Amino acid sequence: MYLEYAYKTSDNDIALVLCHETEVALSQAKSASKKYSANLKDTKYQDLRKGMAAAHIDLGKLLERRGYLGEAQAICKKAEKWG
Repeated sequence: MYLEYAYKTSDNDIALVLCHETEVALSQAKSASKKYSANLKDTKYQDLRKGMAAAHIDLGKLLERRGYLGEAQAICKKAEKWG
């Protein structure tokens, strides 16, 4: 939901705050996903990994579009770890 609003706002400062909140939410989801890591072949875990990678890619694209290139590159590196 944070990204949806970040895409819609014309204020770069608000968009950056929303992007940060997205990153915090993704970090919390990562912590929650650790319970699946015991069984890496679990379908739920694989779906989660794909979703996390897609969310990081979307966040990176938004940051890049807003001109935050360094932040976008860092997020894309995190996406590679999930993908």
